[in-house]
Amino acid sequence: MISPSSRRAALVVPLLLAASVTVPRDAAAKPIQPCENPSLLRADEKRLIAAARGVLPPDLQPIVSSPCRWPESAFALITTEKFSEESGVTHWWVSSCSRDTWRWTCRPARFAQEIDTSLVVGGISRRVKISFDGETSLEIARELAFQALTIYAKPAPPLPYCWGIQGQESRWRIFSDSHPLPTGDEEMHLTLRFEKETERVWLGDLVLPDDIQIEIDFPIANGGQSASCWSVWRS
Repeated sequence: MISPSSRRAALVVPLLLAASVTVPRDAAAKPIQPCENPSLLRADEKRLIAAARGVLPPDLQPIVSSPCRWPESAFALITTEKFSEESGVTHWWVSSCSRDTWRWTCRPARFAQEIDTSLVVGGISRRVKISFDGETSLEIARELAFQALTIYAKPAPPLPYCWGIQGQESRWRIFSDSHPLPTGDEEMHLTLRFEKETERVWLGDLVLPDDIQIEIDFPIANGGQSASCWSVWRS
């Protein structure tokens, strides 16, 4: 069984601390140009798999997904089989690969985890799928997911806007009015990622039509950052 090798120090998470709501980032960005051919030639795929094995842990078989091919280049995501733990967490590895005319290059594989659970927010039990990386424990993932949902449920942001920009409250209201937290059997998908001494939480299902999304940051203890904050990003 493969497991992440590190866990971080406790986060600065008071009762109503900030959270970060953004879109989950893949191991690498997908190509911007439209996919011309969503398949790979057999010989090309064999070269891709050989390159992918170089960035995956030994004995794990690469699985090719989302291939895109153009006359002089190509792109594909690489995943592995998913393994289930007793805790309910499912984990696997993911990478992305691209090539020029011939040679495939793959980014370092990223350890990915996921769990389907429920969180009581505002007195309502909500079904949540939490995706998190190998640097984040299940306990921290659940706590930050709860904080993110609790904060997002507020009609006005209880946090400052990142980068010190003033007058952004109306953008928060646009999101909260058009994307209320789901209830009943509808499941939300949250993604957590540790980046630059900060845990970030993305409410991936809450996206405006033009792909504008909210991000809220949780700095770790003694990470050298000020209080948590939120911002708006285009995915």
